[in-house]
Amino acid sequence: MEVRHPRKGDILPLPLEFTGNYDPDWIWCMGNAILICAPAHDTVLLLRLVRFGDMSSPLWTHRLLQHVLRECRERGFKRYMTWLADDVEMEEKLREICEQHGAHFDPFKGNILIGRI
Repeated sequence: MEVRHPRKGDILPLPLEFTGNYDPDWIWCMGNAILICAPAHDTVLLLRLVRFGDMSSPLWTHRLLQHVLRECRERGFKRYMTWLADDVEMEEKLREICEQHGAHFDPFKGNILIGRI
């Protein structure tokens, strides 16, 4: 399966908070999944992983994440960061994958607030 950035005219299954204005350079598509990221200094923020249909490979998450992190490393970024719920199956799977690749997991309780400027 090819990993690519969205092209002009692509209709993406973006969560409501991302619709209208997004940077295609920070979205990666692979089959029926997208990974939405954002740059912050030398860190890439992994904002949302969305699967909107079946995927042909059980290793799709690994492949997508490896591709994205490799491309971000080539862009000069040094680290990545994300927030994960501890009660969502897909986020638990992503945590396990990241830990296998040496990521540090620091559990927290709280909320992330998103507001308009």
